[in-house]
Amino acid sequence: TANPATPRSRFAIDEGIDRSGTFIQTNGLRYLQGHPVVRAANAAAVVDMLKSLGDDSLPTRPVSFTQPDWETRHFRMAALELRDAQLHLGRNAALATDIHADHSFVTLGSASVFIDLNDGTDINTAPSAGESRAGTDVDTSKFEGGVTLANDSTLSITERFNGGIDSTDSETHVSSAHALLDRPSVFTHSLLNLRDDARLTGRAGLASDGEVRVGANAILSMLAAADRTLPVTTYSAASWILNGQDAVLEAGPGTRLTGNILSDQAAQVRLGG
Repeated sequence: TANPATPRSRFAIDEGIDRSGTFIQTNGLRYLQGHPVVRAANAAAVVDMLKSLGDDSLPTRPVSFTQPDWETRHFRMAALELRDAQLHLGRNAALATDIHADHSFVTLGSASVFIDLNDGTDINTAPSAGESRAGTDVDTSKFEGGVTLANDSTLSITERFNGGIDSTDSETHVSSAHALLDRPSVFTHSLLNLRDDARLTGRAGLASDGEVRVGANAILSMLAAADRTLPVTTYSAASWILNGQDAVLEAGPGTRLTGNILSDQAAQVRLGG
């Protein structure tokens, strides 16, 4: 399925997808997200009267960006191809696919969402863009699969991620505390950057011909693959840069770590422990 669009077009899906084919997004912004629970709306006069008495619990709209209760939606497809496009995986969305991004931006765990302010009514739809963040872990976005980046693409991982990354001439930024590389990952002329307080765990090996950066209080943990068909699991980079206070680089038993480790701040390096 192809969805050609203008560069400023925005297309949101909050009803889930389950298909075996490939979806192609050219230009524009694609939103995959959950759906806010529809509530009974109240007349503005009644709401205003109660507010004057100190009660602001009644909504005037059936849905809102600030409400905590959202329904989770699941999105599964063989592949999702992005060409000069942007993807926002929002709250209460679980995506299982292989993403191929060409000169595109991918945010896995985005606060940007769309809602219909007249959802559940007979009034014309009123789509509105805004922000809504998950208040609990169960409401965070989840991604499972592989991500291929090329041609100056950018991947931002802010919530749950399980999979692998193959990046060429692109960047990956991790701010999630729940990111797992359980597939072999390769970074060619590409940056892998852990932002402050992030945690990234590798269980399948990693190869980079450039820099891998670890921010303040962030942890990069490299472990042996669960399938021990090889004697060691290799993690290599031109340089491992611990560029924040209390950054941590770990390489567990059964791993081989190669590359220069650099830090000009108080950091921790744990090898084989």
